[in-house]
Amino acid sequence: YNTIYLGTNNMNNMGTNGAHFTDNSLNNENQSLGIPVSTNRRQLFRGVFSLDGSIGDNWSWNAYAQHGLARVRTVVTNNVVKANYNNAVDAVVVTASNVGTSGLPIGSIACRSTLANPSNGCQPLNVFGINNASAAAINYTNGQARNGGNWAQTVLNEDVFAASASGTLPQEWSLGAGPVAVAFGAEYRQEGARVTADPTALSVGYSVGNFSAFSGHYSVAEGFGEVTVPLLKDSFVQSVDFNTAGRITSYSTSGMVETWKLGLTSQVNDDIRLRGTWSFDIRAPNLQELFATGYSISGTFLDPYTHEKSVNGYSLQGGNPNLKPEQSTTISGGIVLTPHWVEGLSLSADWYSIELRKAIATISSDVITAQCEKGVQIFCNQVTYVNGYLQVATQPINANSQSVSGIDFQADYTTEFMSGALNLRAIGNYMDQQTQSAAGITLDYAGAIGSDSSPRGIPKFRTTLSASYIEGPWQGTVQSRIIGSAKLNNAWGPLDVDNNAIPAVAYLDLRASYKWSDNIQLYGAIDNVINTPPPIPAATSNALNFYDQSIRDDIYDAIGRSFRIGVRLKY
Repeated sequence: YNTIYLGTNNMNNMGTNGAHFTDNSLNNENQSLGIPVSTNRRQLFRGVFSLDGSIGDNWSWNAYAQHGLARVRTVVTNNVVKANYNNAVDAVVVTASNVGTSGLPIGSIACRSTLANPSNGCQPLNVFGINNASAAAINYTNGQARNGGNWAQTVLNEDVFAASASGTLPQEWSLGAGPVAVAFGAEYRQEGARVTADPTALSVGYSVGNFSAFSGHYSVAEGFGEVTVPLLKDSFVQSVDFNTAGRITSYSTSGMVETWKLGLTSQVNDDIRLRGTWSFDIRAPNLQELFATGYSISGTFLDPYTHEKSVNGYSLQGGNPNLKPEQSTTISGGIVLTPHWVEGLSLSADWYSIELRKAIATISSDVITAQCEKGVQIFCNQVTYVNGYLQVATQPINANSQSVSGIDFQADYTTEFMSGALNLRAIGNYMDQQTQSAAGITLDYAGAIGSDSSPRGIPKFRTTLSASYIEGPWQGTVQSRIIGSAKLNNAWGPLDVDNNAIPAVAYLDLRASYKWSDNIQLYGAIDNVINTPPPIPAATSNALNFYDQSIRDDIYDAIGRSFRIGVRLKY
């Protein structure tokens, strides 16, 4: 929390009223108030009705209808109400000159606001030291959230109707290397979401956890087809197959789009298999990006039309119903080795390159106005005048482009061991490139995970090593998850930071199961057996996170050692 103490505040000895001196600006993590904790409770309901059948010997069909409903209740505890916190830390000594009609004892410490409004309930908060804050002050500051008052309720619903058929064409339609396989189908889907939240969150009254309410829905209709054509068989290679697929999709929000894929696979011999794909794909904007409730924040901005540096106005935030689907082109190529001289060994590696265009991004008002001043029209579309005030729309737009490339790899080895079977596996990824371009600026964030990196990436190297032993109904697995080293910020050098490195981390996991019968299996697991802590990347005051120390729980294990036991039933 960052607080500027007025010169008359009981806790400020500088006497500067927050002006000229920065010494009376206190930035601290108030341990007495606790750290805000978010708890989610999810309920999922799903019902499916399906039909399937066959047409002759070579064709089958399937149709189904599905209804799904999910409810998510989010509650944040230990979250302060900003207005109450500001009142509580503004504590003064009651004197004859300021007591007024409050009736407070002379010489006591009270909230400045209580002098004018004795019934406002404010309790002075001592932010210095540990456990020095009174229970009354803590309750006044974050009691609303501690008692379940900071909440959001999300309801998601989905209805799907789909039908498909697959089979092979008559032999005379083939090229002599095998039957041509065909699949086609259609699908209609409706999705909706509704979010409600407590009044304080809706008015952005908390330090964090200010959920916004919104509701929206869209529908999707699509048709697809796929064909696999054997081109060669038992020629200079064992086989060559060509695969192509296409999909036409119509979104109620953004219109129609076509996607496709071309693929080629070749079994060169018993030891070598080659594969490659080229595809055009999309990602449609989600309900939050489309329909999140808009709200405005006042401020001063650069006026790109008059070139004035500080003009009063508003930044408009929320969803954007005019978003279009993101588009990407993916090229991949790989090899699978199954050497006959090492029975049970399989090795594979696949290189991939993904170029993303029209990526959905939320760009700051400073960047929008600066780029508009340079004449970039897509950003000038976001800057208008409303009732004489400048308005900068910072809703998500299709403005970014991204690129990523790397290698996926996997190795498996299975052999007899003692009276059972031993399986050794290594699976992982190395990402050599991850960049983002927006507003004429290209940023490299591959392996940069610090809060000062914008955007924030992930470590370049990740792998999982495991050894499993199966004997009769018993199975046990020892697994190690390895996350490679990373950097705080790729743009930093020795003159920017003393230590820009984040070390590699490894976790040890154990798994065991017992197959009681064909229908019943008992299992148990321990994740992070030795309770390895996550690294805490250092951050500056310019960091994007709320706390100076941020744990990337989307990358590392932030829970610690955990246990699971269960029963799997199959009917």
